Amino acid sequence: MSDHDDSTQRRPKPVELVDLHELTAELFAVVKRAFCVRDRHQFSLLNIDSANGTMSDKREIAVFAMRKLQALRYVTTRGVRTANIVVVCLIADLNVTLTSLADFLDDIDPTAYQVLMNSRLALNKAAVVVSGLQGMDVIELY
Repeated sequence: MSDHDDSTQRRPKPVELVDLHELTAELFAVVKRAFCVRDRHQFSLLNIDSANGTMSDKREIAVFAMRKLQALRYVTTRGVRTANIVVVCLIADLNVTLTSLADFLDDIDPTAYQVLMNSRLALNKAAVVVSGLQGMDVIELY
């Protein structure tokens, strides 16, 4: 019996996903610096409404973006099994989030603004490549 069931196909990691490792690290650092995010962040999970009032705060949005970048970096790591849709959805969500964050930076930090806006092309290329892996619900990239 193999370690991989019939619904999993192994294939070399596309260069567009390999490139995400460097990009996610750069974006993580830029967002952390530009929004003065500390090394640790705590969320309140007291109840369903405990996040009210914080979800429109730019630092909170930055923290969520950083967590999504960590997730994207993980699911595109060699040997990690994931569904295609997970990668595509993370990228789509990051595109919206990074655009929102860039809007906060337009006048304040033009360099960070450009990094966030320019990153969308590489993210979109990766999403197109992954979504083009037809017939594969689960991928293991090596």
